[in-house]
Amino acid sequence: MRKSLLATLLAIALFFGVAVPSSIISEASGLSEIKDMSENQIESSDITLENVDIAELPVISYNNIERPYAGETIVVDGISAHSGSNDNPNNSLLFENNLGDSQALTVANEQRWYAMILSEKTKVSIYMSMDTTMDADLYVFSLDSSAGTLNLIGGSTNSTSGQDEYYSAVLEAGTYFTCVSNYAGAGTYNIAYYQTNVDVNYEVNDSLDTATDIVFNQKMVGALDCPYDIDLYKFTVTEYTWIRMFGNYPGKYELGVIASTEGTEWGLEGNTGNVYVFSPGTYWFIVRSLDGGYSSTVTYDLTFERVGGAASKEEYIRTGHFPEYGIEIKQSTDNKLTYVNGNMVDLRYLWTEEASNSEGSKAAIISVTPNETTYCSFMEVVYYVSSTHPIIKNRNGEELLQMTFKSDDVFYKIEWVGTGMFDNETAKLDSNKITVLIDPKSGKIVDIVAPNYYYTIKNNGRNKISMIRYDDEIVWDET
Repeated sequence: MRKSLLATLLAIALFFGVAVPSSIISEASGLSEIKDMSENQIESSDITLENVDIAELPVISYNNIERPYAGETIVVDGISAHSGSNDNPNNSLLFENNLGDSQALTVANEQRWYAMILSEKTKVSIYMSMDTTMDADLYVFSLDSSAGTLNLIGGSTNSTSGQDEYYSAVLEAGTYFTCVSNYAGAGTYNIAYYQTNVDVNYEVNDSLDTATDIVFNQKMVGALDCPYDIDLYKFTVTEYTWIRMFGNYPGKYELGVIASTEGTEWGLEGNTGNVYVFSPGTYWFIVRSLDGGYSSTVTYDLTFERVGGAASKEEYIRTGHFPEYGIEIKQSTDNKLTYVNGNMVDLRYLWTEEASNSEGSKAAIISVTPNETTYCSFMEVVYYVSSTHPIIKNRNGEELLQMTFKSDDVFYKIEWVGTGMFDNETAKLDSNKITVLIDPKSGKIVDIVAPNYYYTIKNNGRNKISMIRYDDEIVWDET
């Protein structure tokens, strides 16, 4: 009795192992596969946006069908563990991620076959190079297990000798076959296979036409799963829009603007930070690897947070001064963005500590993570005398900005848990308000004024912060 191909393939995987001679399969490319992000990781506000010239990118077309499949209806009649030539689908080699194959084709219409078994929705990429003396095509089929036939679903068939073929698509769970068919000439081809399921909701987004639409304030997780992969995203704004960009990706990846509609402009707001302003129009963004590194499992994530918008730059950003102290302030009309002397005020802060001995233990986390509703409710210049637990040392004796921030949601947390001899240190705080000292030279937090674990929550009489308040008010420029 004839078994269905799917059942037979599964039987091979279970009883015969990988149905491919180890001498045939090799690493798919000489480029490096990224194993983890433990080194050279770009994260959070360190992200910078580059201007990428589209002419810099290699021209790699995919799924280009110039020549339809000329073969007859293919009937699959079962398969067994591989032996001999894979010149028909019933003797296919089994593709594996990041592995490849190289074979010679000597006559027209000679074929080689490969199978893919996908247990879930998966993005697959198949890249084939060849000698200039041959013109081979790449076809991809899905299996109709009930009829035992293969249905053509795509491929890559450029009509120039020696031209690479590239197929990339998101496929549902099932069994698929790839056919390498020699149209003319003779020579050797090299084929490589890659797969991933971590970002199937965004793929395939390798061109301006297929770019993924960006949803503001929503984290996007992606992967560059093969050496030829790039990821493109886009958004459209109808007014001047300020967007904060943050996330995590390997240090050899790059985020850039690759295209925009005519007449648009964009740039970093201020001298530092990760907030950019975009004029009305459509913008396309690219994530690419600068050194060919790739991974089907190591992901990157990006968030485009819309901060605010207005009909013009001047309507959203106002300028003011504390004239006596040489401090210039730029602030959005909704107070969500503040720049001091051109540097973005950066509230993000994380501090952790763990300690233990035979008498007890403690674990502490203090975090400030502003969200999309966080805004500055008050600011003034103070003379900073000293404090016992500053975040940045050696700023005493200087004029600093004291700023209070509020939010609709909790963004400032203290989680301090002590046991045994550290039990009296235990404290917990979830707050939507914080007052801090800001360095006008950098926009960074010098110290947390209140609520502060040491000064106001668990003050033991030895901890304090001391400053002198001035009566000067900010002078806003007339618009």
